[in-house]
Amino acid sequence: MDVKHLLIIGVLASLVVTFSGCTLPGQGGEKETPVVTQVPNEGIIIEYFGPSESYIIGGQDVEVKVRVRNVGQANGTVEDIKWPESLYGIFESYSEPTDCEGEELSPPNPDKKQEGESCEASTGSLTTKSVQAQKTYSGEGFKVSVKYTYTTKAQVHIPVYSTAIVNEKRRAGTLPSYHPPTENTYAPIKLYYEGNAYLEAPSSGSKEYSESIKIRNVGSGRLDVDQWGRQKITKIDVSSPVGWVSIDDTDCEDGTTLSSENEGYCEFKIEIKDSAPDETTLPLTIKATYTYIVEKSSSITIRP
Repeated sequence: MDVKHLLIIGVLASLVVTFSGCTLPGQGGEKETPVVTQVPNEGIIIEYFGPSESYIIGGQDVEVKVRVRNVGQANGTVEDIKWPESLYGIFESYSEPTDCEGEELSPPNPDKKQEGESCEASTGSLTTKSVQAQKTYSGEGFKVSVKYTYTTKAQVHIPVYSTAIVNEKRRAGTLPSYHPPTENTYAPIKLYYEGNAYLEAPSSGSKEYSESIKIRNVGSGRLDVDQWGRQKITKIDVSSPVGWVSIDDTDCEDGTTLSSENEGYCEFKIEIKDSAPDETTLPLTIKATYTYIVEKSSSITIRP
């Protein structure tokens, strides 16, 4: 085969590689799929808090920033950012920023490889006061707190049987003995169904059951408090899409308070009608609305 034919074959081979989308060694491969940050027990977190400079001399212009991000599974709204009181002593003149307050932040979207929305607040560039000796503010003396509203949604499926099915399962030893598990969204507050292991549907009329929900604070912060200083859940709703049941969640509607152990309870009623299937599950959705507070400390040192 002569040189001309070899050149033609080489060109055709390169065209096949180009149009087939293949990548030759040394030309780079597929980009690594980004990892989206989600935290099972958090909603909005303080991603960063601190000064813009690490080495600060009195009289120098410095900016203090705080950045928050939604890492849960619900929309959250930043209600208030409480800056450290020490900023009045650090800067020549200072007024508390209101950046981010009222901002609604969307949660991460793993399907679209999107991080949760963030917001950044800043003091702006301010002049630090001169000092005679080195002074450091840290810990409780240099801490920011962020208050935000959030929701937790939980789902549970409770077995429902007719009397005949209950008797049959009892004889077979297959009746559930423990309440079904509850699936929670990523959030700092978790909701757990702690009622009957199963419900028995009536053959006529209706039958009522009293059930309970346990609420737990599992996040890194705390709930906002009521007028007596108790951690408070603002509202709890219990619902179901099926037509053969009615739910009375009056006791939960106005929320509940948590004990010093970060736990609380509320009760609701389920009324099952005789139109319920002989063997099925009752889907329940439990939704809690609340105001949550997270904090973060940093440090700043002013040198003469």
